[in-house]
Amino acid sequence: MISFPKDIIATYAHVGLKHAEMDAVTIPADGSFKGGNVLQTKHCLELVLSGTMRVHFNDQYQDITQNDILFKKRGNYQLEPDEQYSAILFFIDDDFIVDFIKEVERLPAPTLTADRPLFLFNSSDFIKNNMDHALKKIINYETFSPCIVKLTALQVFFQLFSTESSKQFIAYLRFLIKDRKADLSYFMETNFTQNLSLEEMSKLTGRSLSAFKKDFVKLFGTSPQRWLVNKRLERAHYLLNKSADSVATIAYECGFENTSHFSRVYKLKYGETPTTSRVSLAVQE
Repeated sequence: MISFPKDIIATYAHVGLKHAEMDAVTIPADGSFKGGNVLQTKHCLELVLSGTMRVHFNDQYQDITQNDILFKKRGNYQLEPDEQYSAILFFIDDDFIVDFIKEVERLPAPTLTADRPLFLFNSSDFIKNNMDHALKKIINYETFSPCIVKLTALQVFFQLFSTESSKQFIAYLRFLIKDRKADLSYFMETNFTQNLSLEEMSKLTGRSLSAFKKDFVKLFGTSPQRWLVNKRLERAHYLLNKSADSVATIAYECGFENTSHFSRVYKLKYGETPTTSRVSLAVQE
């Protein structure tokens, strides 16, 4: 699974503002971005520059194409780009949205009572011109590039309010900030193989670290660390029987940082090493 924005920041041109709750990344139209299962740890405002992308979420999907603007809240997605796909992605934290909402808090908006992971817009000439400028600042980094790129993101947000769906979008952002707590059970069952710290998990589920631990024990009846180790071991035990991958590969895919730790905790739970267990499981069949 790919982690956004961490993994693509390591690959593509980007700028980040340490104290501005934002990262901006460009994906070129060279076919290098293959998509896949994504854990998006920040909200994302995406402008498609070329090509198409299919975004899967909650057993549904949304197709986006050139000049579409898509807002995706943090969460899990399956991305399927074509070879011509290119885009600018703005990854933003809750604090960025909170500051923005303060600027438009007097604007009327309906009240939303249900969540929605995606919000789709069409671009405008003004937005496209601003994106062209931001793209140059990301690729050709200068001292003030981060500030210019953040300003571009804000301009895009303000421009979106000139659309017919602007009131719905304002309501959506307000709902997103008000209802920050994610479904803890769904999040953990979906992401237990991800090598995330408890601090990262608490943030992704909209909780403080102490609230995360408290809610976790109430829901699962054990600590997050014990639950994660046990869940990863059960997954590894299954893969040792069903997969031809090496023990090291299985350990990594299940969220363990190294094979020595994996082998030690596996033996404590199952009474034998992963290698021996694989042989035993094969004999049983």
